[in-house]
Amino acid sequence: MPPYHQAITAEAQHLQALPARRSEDYEEVSVRVTATSGFTLRRVFTSVPTRLMGHRRSARVHADHIALTLGTDHCLTVPRKPHQAGQGAIHVINYRHVIGALKTQPGALLNLVYRDDLFPRVEYQQCFETALEKCGAHDACRLTVKLLAMAHEDNCESA
Repeated sequence: MPPYHQAITAEAQHLQALPARRSEDYEEVSVRVTATSGFTLRRVFTSVPTRLMGHRRSARVHADHIALTLGTDHCLTVPRKPHQAGQGAIHVINYRHVIGALKTQPGALLNLVYRDDLFPRVEYQQCFETALEKCGAHDACRLTVKLLAMAHEDNCESA
């Protein structure tokens, strides 16, 4: 018999039974999806698909993600970035959520508050900046939005 067996046996006598259900490792809050296709939770703006605009959803806030539900039905899971004290505005943006609106107004890309958080990869941001230098703002926005739309529609983001 191992030497630690007595210690385990002595401690096991004092342990209580496990609860019938697992404890919840999330906090449930209610969020309203705005006309900008997103919601703000704890000073962090998170984008969601446009079909959720104007609706109130229940959000389960986990350590690394937020799960949106309607009743018991799961709607969407989005990554979570906690806000740090002294930090500016934080945006968790998925370009797929806003590409439809950008296609109708590509010029909005130029002054978009969360533009830098919108690009799925650094190469897209570099492409936009290069196009700004070479083609001007109007054409750079149109080109970048077309590029993002193509990446979304053809599912070829990395290519």
